[in-house]
Amino acid sequence: MRRKLFIAIVFLLLIGVGIAYYLFSMKFDDMNDVKADYEISAVDLIKEFQTNDSVANKKYTEKILLVTGKVSEMESGDSSINIKMSDEQSGSYIIFSIQKNEEGLLKDIKSGDVVVVKGSCSGAIFSDILSAYSISFKRCILSNNKK
Repeated sequence: MRRKLFIAIVFLLLIGVGIAYYLFSMKFDDMNDVKADYEISAVDLIKEFQTNDSVANKKYTEKILLVTGKVSEMESGDSSINIKMSDEQSGSYIIFSIQKNEEGLLKDIKSGDVVVVKGSCSGAIFSDILSAYSISFKRCILSNNKK
């Protein structure tokens, strides 16, 4: 009986290690080579989430979007730089986590500039405290067709 239990535990551990290895070694396509599923302005994207966040989350989460909008703020973190686009009326905003290899292109961008960002949408959450939506993106790059 103990031997069967030991074999079952070892088997489950091997499966767990295999799954962890797969998740941690997952590679993503270069965002420059990926075609966008949707092209939309930042203001229109925020409005869609405000109108019906469930439908918008279903439509956009884990999709590649090409978003055009005015930079409201640049935020520097330990491992990434974030571009923030805000809707001044509602307080809702979009955060784009820019890939490290894009840092050189970011030095000339400042608040008020209109840029085009391509990235994978992680969806939105509503903050009861701020009464606003926060839409986040990962693996983002600045698109070549800046406006």
